[in-house]
Amino acid sequence: MARKPQDEAICRLVADLYYDRHFSLKEIAEMTSMSIATISRLHHEARQRGIVKINVDLGIDENAHLGEQLKEYLGAEILVVPGDNTDLVRDSKTTGALAFRHIEKYIKEGMTIGWASGNTMFGLVNSINKLTHLRVNSVPLIGGWDILHPHLDSNLLASKAAEVLGGRSYNLMVPAKHDSIEQVEQAMQNPQVQATVEKWDNVDLALFSSGLPPEVDVYNYTVIRNVSEEIRQSAVDSGVVGDIMGHNFTIDGEIIDLDWTRLLVTIPMDKLLKIPNLIAVIAGAKKIPSLIGMARTGVTSLIITNAGVARGALKILAAEQRLTSSF
Repeated sequence: MARKPQDEAICRLVADLYYDRHFSLKEIAEMTSMSIATISRLHHEARQRGIVKINVDLGIDENAHLGEQLKEYLGAEILVVPGDNTDLVRDSKTTGALAFRHIEKYIKEGMTIGWASGNTMFGLVNSINKLTHLRVNSVPLIGGWDILHPHLDSNLLASKAAEVLGGRSYNLMVPAKHDSIEQVEQAMQNPQVQATVEKWDNVDLALFSSGLPPEVDVYNYTVIRNVSEEIRQSAVDSGVVGDIMGHNFTIDGEIIDLDWTRLLVTIPMDKLLKIPNLIAVIAGAKKIPSLIGMARTGVTSLIITNAGVARGALKILAAEQRLTSSF
């Protein structure tokens, strides 16, 4: 029986986390939202399949052609890791964990990393092997206080990152989304908030994903799911396919200024663009248009995605090209 690409990818990830990054099977299960029994089986299969040798074979080269093809279409640097489109949360966490191996070369001693939030970012942070000698500081780039939705709590994420990277975390003790512009202005006048926001000028590396297209009905998964139906519909009508910490973009890469962005405590786009390295990690079938739009914005230094999203994006881009050629 032929091996399923997703099983192959997850086997590689489990082996990497267990052997090279020294996480226990229980920690890997919690990190990936899989059962310990499943992780144990994948761990065993990794040895049977010859994935575990002297070093862990992450299978990166086999997807290099996908990144090259996407670059030809989109003109952006895109790195493709193994993985397919199965479950949105699982895909996000595993792609984030796989992405770390390619992001760690950007992490330098004494630097400051700016973080978004979401399952992809938590998958990345939870997979970092301890590098406490680096003294790398972490700061949220979007409102961090979210008790009801822990995966959107950028303070928690920044604290976890600082712990394993040996630096300091700076808390942004306000929610991302507010009910009015006046509430946002009031929050930004808080001295503690101002002290953290000032750190945005010193960020060396920003790590983020894309929000889902606004028409996707996944309750409370991203910040836009917590706005009014009127605001969400305006985003749909404007052709929004994703957002960079609340900054909306279309599939053509146009960044659109919508009212709901002004309801957020988030880094302004002009400050974001001054950060030397901007890396996005995108996973999930619903975010295929988001990948295309993100690449076309020209904002990112690098986009990391999985093979399933990459193949889906190539199908859309090929169809666009055929349509253009027919006129």
